[in-house]
Amino acid sequence: LLAILKAGGAYAPLDPEYPIDRLEFMLRDTQASVLLTQKPISQILPDYPGHRVCLDEDRERIARESDENLVHEATADSLAYVIYTSGSTGTPKGVMIRHDSVCNFLASMAAEPGMGSTDTLLAVTTLSFDIAGLEIYLPLSVGARIILVSRDVAVDGFQLAAQLSDSGATMMQATPVTWRMLLASGWQGSRELKILCGGEALSEELASQLAPRCASLWNMYGPTETTIWSSIQRIPENIGKITLGRPIANTQYYVLDGHLNPVPVGVAGELHIGGAGLARGYLNRPELVSEKFIANPFRNYSTACLYKTGDRVRYLPGGEIEFLGRIDEQVKIRGYRIELGEIEATLGQHAGVQQAVVLAREDTPGEKRLVAYIVATPGSSLWANDLRAFLLQKLPEYMVPAIFVPLESLPLTANGKLDRKALPAPDQTRHELDETIVSPRTPFEATLASIWSEVLKLDNVGIHDNFFNLGGHSLLAIQVITRIRNRFSLDLPVRALFEAPTIAQLASRLEHPSKPVLNSNGKAINSHLIELCRGPNQKPIFCFPYRCGVQGEYTHFLRLAKYMGEYSFYGLQAKAADSHTPLQASVEELSANYVREIEDFDPHGPYYLLGDCAGAPEAYETARQLWMRGKKVGLLIMLDARGPYLPDNYGRLGPYSIKDLDNLRSRLLSSRFGVWCRNLDAASSLRWRDSKKLPNSERWRYLGRKVFGGLKTQIMASQKYAPEPSRESLEVLTASEEELLMHVGRVRSLYRSHWPSDYAGRLAVIINEQWYGFDPTFGWTGTAAGGIETYAIPGDHISYMLENVQLVADRLRACLEKADKS
Repeated sequence: LLAILKAGGAYAPLDPEYPIDRLEFMLRDTQASVLLTQKPISQILPDYPGHRVCLDEDRERIARESDENLVHEATADSLAYVIYTSGSTGTPKGVMIRHDSVCNFLASMAAEPGMGSTDTLLAVTTLSFDIAGLEIYLPLSVGARIILVSRDVAVDGFQLAAQLSDSGATMMQATPVTWRMLLASGWQGSRELKILCGGEALSEELASQLAPRCASLWNMYGPTETTIWSSIQRIPENIGKITLGRPIANTQYYVLDGHLNPVPVGVAGELHIGGAGLARGYLNRPELVSEKFIANPFRNYSTACLYKTGDRVRYLPGGEIEFLGRIDEQVKIRGYRIELGEIEATLGQHAGVQQAVVLAREDTPGEKRLVAYIVATPGSSLWANDLRAFLLQKLPEYMVPAIFVPLESLPLTANGKLDRKALPAPDQTRHELDETIVSPRTPFEATLASIWSEVLKLDNVGIHDNFFNLGGHSLLAIQVITRIRNRFSLDLPVRALFEAPTIAQLASRLEHPSKPVLNSNGKAINSHLIELCRGPNQKPIFCFPYRCGVQGEYTHFLRLAKYMGEYSFYGLQAKAADSHTPLQASVEELSANYVREIEDFDPHGPYYLLGDCAGAPEAYETARQLWMRGKKVGLLIMLDARGPYLPDNYGRLGPYSIKDLDNLRSRLLSSRFGVWCRNLDAASSLRWRDSKKLPNSERWRYLGRKVFGGLKTQIMASQKYAPEPSRESLEVLTASEEELLMHVGRVRSLYRSHWPSDYAGRLAVIINEQWYGFDPTFGWTGTAAGGIETYAIPGDHISYMLENVQLVADRLRACLEKADKS
């Protein structure tokens, strides 16, 4: 985005999750001369006749260009970006924002709410939402730090809460729905965090929960047409009345009646906004520009136009402005501005729909949802799922109604106009538009069905019903996942519900967690090989974890996969997924099983193998056996993994060597005491980072409460499940997994004692800077006849992957591309 602006261009963000029809319209409407993208995303975008640049595929060509500043003709009045919002006529409209409007906004935000070079902002918003402009440009303009959050994390309250805590963020901006989701996930807040809440009205109830949990709480208001936010209010700890606050710098507010006359204090009128943040208008919509951007009747200010917001407000005696609602039918859902007329117009295009009306209802406080009332064409049969599928081809997901209610006719007033107030509230029964309900077949499915009924407030839920089609959303998903965690003692991410949105799919996933991998003939490989994530690249990366098939050991690979979406990642686990294959007596035997399954998956290669830390022996032996069978190993990569040939005095750290510490750690972790300690940590949900942020008096109470709660859970679990480890904890090693860890530890030690060192291929070693300083090859000298290349990543064995995963991903990608070319 910065490159586009520095080149003097303007951008229009395209969300790849939008329907193709909408993306095609936006490309056609903007007449964009360049489509900037990446190869995996480019493949799902519509046909585009202009110049297409893929940042990943064209990386080398781009790198050959000059790194000097460009000479361009952009001025403060030049266009910076176009953001598309919902349109009442059924067509989205592009709002054009200038450079000077963005600069004025950033300067005002840097002063209040305030941001400096020592701050860290956690960015959770998609680029197609205009408030992302604050998250990207405000930190960069003051020298602060940005942490970009993936979509998966942004919709998962548990993961987002952990990210907020771990990142040390001092500012985060989000809609009320996201803040409610965090609270529902058990987020306790941070006294160092500045909370910006906007996109829709902030309720006093939500403010009362957020204010005690943060350094300061700010209510933000502003239409897209006035550049992100145009007024702010700091919410005091005693709350009081929540208002729009006061305009930001160089912005004027006017509350006017229908004749454009100012109204007295306390009298309702329409809010009009003028000043430096005013948009240039709507792209290719001159009739709409003249309707919404009117001549300023007050000549004492330099702004020539005012924007008619459509918001009904009134002045309070203190000079602040209170929001009262909308003059028209525009609504806000999850922060997105939605014209109900656009949804109604799109529904009207369906052959089976005679009439359609859409409302935004809030029958349960804090849970606003779209409800469509449908009068069917005579003789036609309509299903809710068919209507959803039809709308999803033309509208973004957030504009698709959660509920469809069939009506014989629409209610009318005495003068023949639609009576929206007479439209019935959806009840808890299923409607005629819903398809046949299939009852649960197993106790597991029955339990999930009861959870869905509780959360969705529906009497009947079938196993093939889609959670989100029944009115579910991210906040309700948190409630479902929390109930599943409590009832089944499962550590389940929220994204599981997005990936398996029906009861039948979710039950199957929970009962059979390892996803079967298919070979080139479609045959299931269900023993040691599991799919972690799939990308478009034909040649996958086979991953050997530091542990050996127990919960959580694929974390590093999944982190890398987020930055390497073009690659597929497959994990090798020592414990067979079918639970019938016996444990192998040696690394050689275990690797022989891996080789058979890798060859069954891909008979030809070349193969790319990645060993993480203690997973090095299996990775090395598997690569060695593939070479001995005449197969081509494209590259073997060791990720912070210790090689067999280390100096005798290697890595002395005071009185202890790394080898000594490794042995001590292995013994502790594999002992019953180590398992019990891990369970205590999980059962207590203790977060040391959180405790450090508390005053001394509160810190000890917090630690005591957490430890006491964890001990109580452990003792109760020991009595209930003895002698097995606690099943109450969120992450637990079962007795069989503990035995597996000890067994694989023994066979790895035996393998290291007679390391064969006759691998014929090439080896790449990626290690942290601390260990690179001891030995640049990290003990791998002489283990690969094809040569060794080593790369250092800033940090130590723990921090290098947590803080610099992007660098690791870039280095790994470069190694793979180099190997592929050779």
